[in-house]
Amino acid sequence: MASLRAILGFDICRSSACAVQELGNLQSLKEVAINWTNFTSGNVKHQKALMRTLGKLGTRNLQSFAICSRNLGSLEFLDSWSPAPNSLQKFRLSAYYFLPRVPRWMAPLCNLIDLNINIAELAYEDILILRELPSLLRLDLWLKSPQKDDTIVIHGVGFPYLKELFFSCQETCLLFEPASFPKLERLHTTIHVIRAKPYSHTFGIEHLKSLKQISVQVFCYGANASDIKDVDHAISTAVNYNPNHPRMNIEKRGMDLKLEERNKREHSKDKNLEKPPSKEDIGHTDKKRRKLHIEEHHSASAT
Repeated sequence: MASLRAILGFDICRSSACAVQELGNLQSLKEVAINWTNFTSGNVKHQKALMRTLGKLGTRNLQSFAICSRNLGSLEFLDSWSPAPNSLQKFRLSAYYFLPRVPRWMAPLCNLIDLNINIAELAYEDILILRELPSLLRLDLWLKSPQKDDTIVIHGVGFPYLKELFFSCQETCLLFEPASFPKLERLHTTIHVIRAKPYSHTFGIEHLKSLKQISVQVFCYGANASDIKDVDHAISTAVNYNPNHPRMNIEKRGMDLKLEERNKREHSKDKNLEKPPSKEDIGHTDKKRRKLHIEEHHSASAT
């Protein structure tokens, strides 16, 4: 056991508090993935045992920590991790629960590469912590809806090496200023038509100079066809202006079935108008012309 490097799927709440604390004595642990199955916030004994264990492991060589919870029980106790796990490279929170803020112990983590986190309301101080993480390559940021503001502005500082961003918040969209995310290659983001429409000409996707692939989930709830079309056009225009010409995928959610059918027809018409004639089309046209020419020739001969 002393040489164990990884513990995966360990259920904290179904184990004794003593067993949880024993994990802290494993000197070689580099990867820990746990389940938190408690449906209330009252399991204080296990919370304290877990945080003591993480405090010990964090002073050694813990590189990856993941916690999975499929209930609404509070995980706010994670904010009390101390001392900070300076060797941590990966932190993943898979839960329905949203932390009230980015844990302040994350600020000095110079080795953190991969971060998946749920935040109830993203404040400016949280953005400061995230953007100053010097090694961060991938960020999965899930925000609770609605946020206080309709937009989150990403300024042209910080996030020096971030390559992948997965952002999810139904009613808040990201706006990118020049020089923001200088290394970002893959972006998944969300846009709510009604809330984003006033900002549709300032999305700033064209400023992401390294972007290779963008996926946008558009929430159409309560929007009319004109607004949906305007926002869709604004996204496409911003992507087209991006000098790196990234691949684009737009997925619409919550669209009225009649609007969706109409949108598909209009999109199909637009594609047909832009589509150049194929070899088969040209060949078919030539055949019709030859047939007409022969019929005209026979008609002239008969007279």
